[in-house]
Amino acid sequence: MLVTEDDGSAEVRWVYRGVNAATDPALAELARRGELFRIDRAQGLLLSFVYHDPAKRKFALVLPEGLRHRALEERAALIESLAEEPEHPIPAYVAEAQVVIGLEALERYLSDTPEAPESTRVPRGAHAPIEALPIAEVARKMEPAAEDPFESMDELSPVAIETMLRELVDRGESGVPGLVAALQSESSVVRLAAAIGLSRRPSAEAAVRLVDALLEEPTGIARHMARLVAALGPFGLAAAKAAAEETREPSEALVLVFGHLAEAGYDLEVENLTRDENPVLAEIARRGLDAIIDARDAVALMSSPPSAQRDPIDRLAARFEAALEH
Repeated sequence: MLVTEDDGSAEVRWVYRGVNAATDPALAELARRGELFRIDRAQGLLLSFVYHDPAKRKFALVLPEGLRHRALEERAALIESLAEEPEHPIPAYVAEAQVVIGLEALERYLSDTPEAPESTRVPRGAHAPIEALPIAEVARKMEPAAEDPFESMDELSPVAIETMLRELVDRGESGVPGLVAALQSESSVVRLAAAIGLSRRPSAEAAVRLVDALLEEPTGIARHMARLVAALGPFGLAAAKAAAEETREPSEALVLVFGHLAEAGYDLEVENLTRDENPVLAEIARRGLDAIIDARDAVALMSSPPSAQRDPIDRLAARFEAALEH
């Protein structure tokens, strides 16, 4: 690194971009504490590094949050460098080129104790394998929905719907049947509120129900539902994958879901699905991934354009979500 001093002079300083926990445990400790790139007053440098622990068979490319948008390029460069290794065989766990975003995600990856995500931005390494989620089993065992608690409220004000939404979410698991039933309401406002409520109860059932409702949604709230499916993290990813495997032609709704999932931190998982043997699933995943390759598309995907910000549905969605945050 070329470090410029206050007087205009410059000095060359070296930083480590690769860490082997077995041969240099002290350097590994610095990396885990976030001090690998500490140079005098220069801190928080936006650099990636490779962390390798042969004893635990852990190998990860670690990116700071500020380089999240370059995860695909950084991983591709790492894979290319591995492919050029002339002498030594590459272990399978190294060839996977795992990517983690941030030190907390690195710690989870190293400890093998992944946690369910609490937001749409899921740290790499905290993901549950898709195959571990019993989506098909959940779908088969779902009981008929309970009576819709919103049914008599279709003509009432957003204030009344908001109150019922908060009550159902506050009930926890016992409120889920009511939210599921509300997805069948004749009111698009009620369906929107129900989808937002379910997104606050991460589970395989909530994900399957939301995806099913999304595929049947005829109004503009479909784009909000797609975003809410992604908010369910690994459950949303698994449900979207299962739905894409069952469809005969690419679904624009599922394309949007995969786009939101990629933007939420599941870009590597979506990228893997672009090589799936199922051509429809692969096409849906590819189109979803393409939506966030360009940074401008990523911004457009997650932000409403000025004209849409005046859309009553957008204002209602923001209102309902804010009500659940406070």
